[in-house]
Amino acid sequence: MNLSELVTHVQSILPLYNNRLSVSKTITDLSKSGDDVTVSCIQHGLSVGDNVLLSGVKTDVQITDITTVNGVATATCATDHDLSYPYINKVNMSSTISEYNGDKRITSVPSSTTFTFNVTGTPAQGTGTLHTFHSIGFNGWHEITAVLDANKFQFTFNNDRLTAGSGSDMKLVTGLQISAVATLERAIKLYTDKKINTPFLFIVPEGSDASADRNTQNDANSETTSTEQFYLKLVNNFSFYLFIPTVNELTGSKAIDLAFNILPSLYKTVAGYRPSTFFQNTSNTLMVPLGHGAISYNDAYLVYSYSFETTETILSTQTANYVQDTSQFMYNSGDTYTNTETVAFRSFENAFQNDNCENVKDNNFNLL
Repeated sequence: MNLSELVTHVQSILPLYNNRLSVSKTITDLSKSGDDVTVSCIQHGLSVGDNVLLSGVKTDVQITDITTVNGVATATCATDHDLSYPYINKVNMSSTISEYNGDKRITSVPSSTTFTFNVTGTPAQGTGTLHTFHSIGFNGWHEITAVLDANKFQFTFNNDRLTAGSGSDMKLVTGLQISAVATLERAIKLYTDKKINTPFLFIVPEGSDASADRNTQNDANSETTSTEQFYLKLVNNFSFYLFIPTVNELTGSKAIDLAFNILPSLYKTVAGYRPSTFFQNTSNTLMVPLGHGAISYNDAYLVYSYSFETTETILSTQTANYVQDTSQFMYNSGDTYTNTETVAFRSFENAFQNDNCENVKDNNFNLL
């Protein structure tokens, strides 16, 4: 998976649930014409060339048809709705028919453009709009291309699937204490050298383990003989290290309380998130939490760790002379595999990502 994608996701979603790691302003309106996105935010204070982070913007996906049969409504979208049942089990809709308005609990997702939900009675056929985060969508880092006035600015976003944005929690994040870093040691050096006096969250990849089952086993690393199949899981681990200043604390109990306060928000943001993969016919499994706890405490700061993982499954057949036959190399996620497709690298858009995702928008800390 792409680390910058995970960082962008956390930077974009975590401010919705907790403001201890960010400072933000309210976005009152967002519209898109062609590739130009216009954002309304009172006294935004931005200039052309600035990189800004948008958070909480829901993508409006047009619903071309809603039909009800025996209390089950089927909605058909004009583009990919990006819903994954049962992990996303509730959506918000607006429609020409009142019975289809509001929050609806999804009962199934037959295809990438259709989903079903229960309704009372037999409402008439209608159309509407699905309001969803649509994988990041408009959220994430963008470079300002025009400042229309003190309350409006524009950026360019080349994605034809996204036509409009909405939501009651749209935010322009002006201060951010979330970043990726290669190792915990590097995070400690950055935090101490920059003399940061606010809580800061570092996202660190902890590597991957090969496993013949769910756990790492010695046989997972054994040499595979010619024509022999192997079935392995890759367990990808990530840690979120929260640094909390403790200069004026004797016991560190207040820092622990803050770590507990951020825990539910971080779990809402990360647990259940499905990272993309570089392979064509599959995706990673959902990220799941492993545990959390304090790992370091001194007179300057406390480090609290939150651990997560995703798993991927590899099935491969080797041919004579150890020449890999790509037509027999399968890559799937979960506990089952489908022997149907070959491996290929995905060409996916990174339009929502900021190449400088490690740029921390904070007066005390700037990695650029």
